[in-house]
Amino acid sequence: MSAKAWTSRLALGLSVLAAANQALAAPATGAADPGETTQYRAMLEEAVSEYDAHRYEEARALFRRAHEISPNARTLRGIGMASFELREYIEALRSLEASLVDQRRPLTPNQKTQVEALIERTRAFVGRFFLKLSPKETLVRVDGAPATIESDGSLLLSFGRHALTAEAPASISETREVNVIGGERQELSFVLRPEPAPAPMAVKPAPGTGRGAARGNDSTASSGAPYWFAGAGVLVAGAVGGFLWSSHEGDQLKQCDQAMLTVGMGCDNGNTIKTNKNIALGVAVGSGVAALALGIIGTVVWSTNSKPESGTALACLPVPGAVNCELQLHF
Repeated sequence: MSAKAWTSRLALGLSVLAAANQALAAPATGAADPGETTQYRAMLEEAVSEYDAHRYEEARALFRRAHEISPNARTLRGIGMASFELREYIEALRSLEASLVDQRRPLTPNQKTQVEALIERTRAFVGRFFLKLSPKETLVRVDGAPATIESDGSLLLSFGRHALTAEAPASISETREVNVIGGERQELSFVLRPEPAPAPMAVKPAPGTGRGAARGNDSTASSGAPYWFAGAGVLVAGAVGGFLWSSHEGDQLKQCDQAMLTVGMGCDNGNTIKTNKNIALGVAVGSGVAALALGIIGTVVWSTNSKPESGTALACLPVPGAVNCELQLHF
């Protein structure tokens, strides 16, 4: 440790000790001050002793206990000084700044000067960020824990890297890494985008409801047969596309085979082309079979629903490359 650092630390210790001695020098006559109880004085003396012995964890715990007994500017000052030595600069800054404005046992002019100097040193290790949030109900987390917002609306971060996450209802959360070098006073903006609206879900009418339930209307339109025919048409298009795809893959496979027979050339994706061709052929055949099935079903439904007293029940289960349907007719 350099002579300058040793002198600075000694000055801090002597300053705290002087504050304790001044507290003990209160007159014994007159009404008793709640902050001058025997327990408070003993706690403060022990805190100063631990600080002088460089046991800063113990010193801070005792200063906090004394502050619970009698909250005042001088106990805040002790908490801030011990926190500074523990390199917990955010708590040190909060306690030291609070000690300057607390009017309960206020600091002496010399103590204020010493605290102001220590605050300047502490700020060199802390970044102060002024948050600009949209929407307003956005919650910010620092390294996974809810952020503590200061009275001026700022966020204090100790030097180093931190992960900041902004969250809000019905919005897409955003996580950002902030590297604090110390001494910053910057604006930090989070503008969250709204979550996309869910896609509307198709609702299938219950049996016996809607237009199809009314007797005497156009039976062809109410039976649902046009939908079966439309589905068959789509599957026919799929079958045609499958055959075209299979034909294309067949041409590619021929070119690959020719390349294998040519000296100095090769074909590395022959197996892939064969697989694609088989898939395309399967899609074509399956779509064609399914289209035929839907066409038959549509025809049967159309014909049976043209009879007022007849009823039709269909149970269909899609299977790879086809549609397996069971048709039940009631007469």
